[in-house]
Amino acid sequence: MPLPVLAPFVVAPAVAAPDVAALDRVLSAAADRGELAAAVRVVDGDDVLLDATYGPTPQRPVCRVGSVTKSFTAATVYALADEGRLSLDDRIGEVLPEVGQQIGPGPTLRQLATHRGGLSEPGANPWLPPPSWEEQAGLMLPQLVVEVPPGERHRYSNFGYTLLAAAAARAGGEGFEAVLRRTLLDPLGLDDTGIAHRPERDVRLLRGRVASPLGLVDVQSALPRLIVYDHRWPVGGAGALTSSPADLVAWAEGLRDGAVLSAAARAELIRPEADGTYAAGWVVDGQRVWHNGALEPLGIYAYLRWSPADRVVVAFCSTPGVDSTHPEWRSVIEAALAGEQPAPPTVTRGALGLVAALSSVGAHWGVGVLGLVVAGLGGGTRRRGRLGAGLAGAGLALLGFGLTHLVLGAAAAC
Repeated sequence: MPLPVLAPFVVAPAVAAPDVAALDRVLSAAADRGELAAAVRVVDGDDVLLDATYGPTPQRPVCRVGSVTKSFTAATVYALADEGRLSLDDRIGEVLPEVGQQIGPGPTLRQLATHRGGLSEPGANPWLPPPSWEEQAGLMLPQLVVEVPPGERHRYSNFGYTLLAAAAARAGGEGFEAVLRRTLLDPLGLDDTGIAHRPERDVRLLRGRVASPLGLVDVQSALPRLIVYDHRWPVGGAGALTSSPADLVAWAEGLRDGAVLSAAARAELIRPEADGTYAAGWVVDGQRVWHNGALEPLGIYAYLRWSPADRVVVAFCSTPGVDSTHPEWRSVIEAALAGEQPAPPTVTRGALGLVAALSSVGAHWGVGVLGLVVAGLGGGTRRRGRLGAGLAGAGLALLGFGLTHLVLGAAAAC
């Protein structure tokens, strides 16, 4: 039965059932065009309306869910508040003294959860192996400043959620994933959800793909030397989780039905700020509660939507990422489920897709070998000619062998 704490939402009159047949047609057409690899699950209470995969996907796929992770991170902090281990009004500089040494008390945990922390967004080295919090803090905290008075306005912040995950780990007395598992994942039986690599789960991973002239190209196969950093940092509260459509549905249902968190915490978690639609780890748009996520340049996109007013839950994960598709898949999905005729999404085949396509057929190796041949055999009889040919060949070899490093590294750093 509906929880009384969700009273801020007015129960809407009955609406038409989701048009899953229309959604299936849209996704199938995109997969047939070579523009989509995806998994989707749509339920209405106990009825599974759609549970399908499209394009090249493994059996029972699990997916990187990007910023959908934020819904779990915020709820973990609220769960620790339920346990009395911290307060939502605690300031991040008090929970994490190393942060306080840099910026003073700083924003509250509640302000960070609602993206009202006012902090700068420190950059990270895309080639950095997954660091511990201590390593991450040493690299990124020196860049951290308070740019806007905390609470003044909404400004989306990935690093704010990294700080929330670090605060949860500190208050919980163990690693962030362990705290997440104890408070949320284990109580809900979410075995496919987590951060750390697990061979039995990773073999089912829907791998990131980018759009290219050859269709969707597997980034990690085409550019294997460049994906040394795949966003799965131990303190990965902003976008590190792997999950599955079934687990995402169970997460939304568990939160909606009161299986985790106190009634007051659940109500506050999905109460948006007065001047916006963002709550704590969720966007609240009328009756719909949702979040999307994208990981670039890995080519990942995810979307999860539920409502306290009905029992419909939609979970979707796919490639390519949101920055490569217009309109984004969330808009296409909702239009199809509403029985509307969504415009076919346009998938952008940018420079990264071109490089990945060339790499996938070994073109960069050909350029590198050509450079070695030119360096070894080119040039005339004069010494200067041989030197020039050698330098030109060496340049070609470096271009071929190092091209993907340079391009994808630059894309990851942007």
